[in-house]
Amino acid sequence: MRDVLPIVVLNSIADHLRARGLRAPQGWRSGQAHEDTLTGHLFATLETDGFITAISNSTVWRWRIGAQKFSSGSGLAVETPTGADGIIEVEVFRPDGTIERKGLLFQAKKQWTHRDAGLVEQTLRMERISPNGSVVFSYSPSLYTATPGSEVLAADGRPSVVNTVAVGEFLADSFLPCVVGARAMHYDAVRRILTVPTPPSLPRYIRTMLRHRLKIIVQETAPR
Repeated sequence: MRDVLPIVVLNSIADHLRARGLRAPQGWRSGQAHEDTLTGHLFATLETDGFITAISNSTVWRWRIGAQKFSSGSGLAVETPTGADGIIEVEVFRPDGTIERKGLLFQAKKQWTHRDAGLVEQTLRMERISPNGSVVFSYSPSLYTATPGSEVLAADGRPSVVNTVAVGEFLADSFLPCVVGARAMHYDAVRRILTVPTPPSLPRYIRTMLRHRLKIIVQETAPR
């Protein structure tokens, strides 16, 4: 989003993500039995208590991070056609009413230490939907890491040959600047529809049940 947000706003969000991401493994002990629980704790750790203000060239920007856990209605885990556990989104609201969006699909695993055929299949689904638009999180007692989906596929699901970084660092340095992710991709949790851009054609709409969403909301005010 470097072409949308001023550097002072990007840096403010990035610093928060890096610092909070390092705290996430504190939830390992209580949630290690379930990946879903660990994801919920990770996202809760990344949340802000409210809006944070940053000023650039006399324009006031406000941003916050919120997380949502969606129920399948049955209480059971749902296999999705996207291969994703959830989505990470950025929404930038302009004073004129326009909205800039970006999304990133993710799949989460506990202690990804060996080739995982199931993970390869899930990642392949995500990348087919949105090339360079997915990430795999791996949770361990000491560090939560992230690997772009394209690299997971290139390594055929073998963690020993991929470059991983801390989750907060990945979100700050790869997702925010648009190294990975898809502009305009977003999830409507009420209708359970994932909107995927397919330029120059019309967007693709996929009915799916995602379990988690982390959303970064940024609001630009009119200049003083």
